Amino acid sequence: MRYLLDADTLIDAKNRYYDFDVCPGFWDWIDQQFAAGVVRSVEAIGNELAACADRLAAWAKARPGFFLPPDERTIVSLQQVAGWANTSGFRRAGIAEFVEGGDIYLIAQAHASGDIFVTREVVSQGVKSIKIPVACAALGVRRMSPFDMLKIEHATFVLGTRP
Repeated sequence: MRYLLDADTLIDAKNRYYDFDVCPGFWDWIDQQFAAGVVRSVEAIGNELAACADRLAAWAKARPGFFLPPDERTIVSLQQVAGWANTSGFRRAGIAEFVEGGDIYLIAQAHASGDIFVTREVVSQGVKSIKIPVACAALGVRRMSPFDMLKIEHATFVLGTRP
């Protein structure tokens, strides 16, 4: 099983749950799972994170292999995801925002590869913007929360002394 991490998973981890200084074990776990081929993201998300001037940007820039470039299968899926978005009934501005953002690349990668999309985003009603859970459901892409991923993978962050 392989997981594709949304930007919000990493941003919320840094800002809320697993600050680099408070819970370095989370970031070590991400690195270990990346090395094992279990956890990745996509290039568009890496670019989004690297554009910020913070510690997460530095983390992302130091892990270029973590962020997959689109391959041929993903490009085909990208066209299918964009086709769905354009006929989904959402407002034009919401469709444009979705098609121009990084989420479409993650969804296309997960769609092409069968990987699981990991995000904190939840279903919401409305036609203003395309939410990840709605797109994933419409396209048959599995998704879960980062907490579910951590439980399934038996992640543990044990207290210890700081270096």
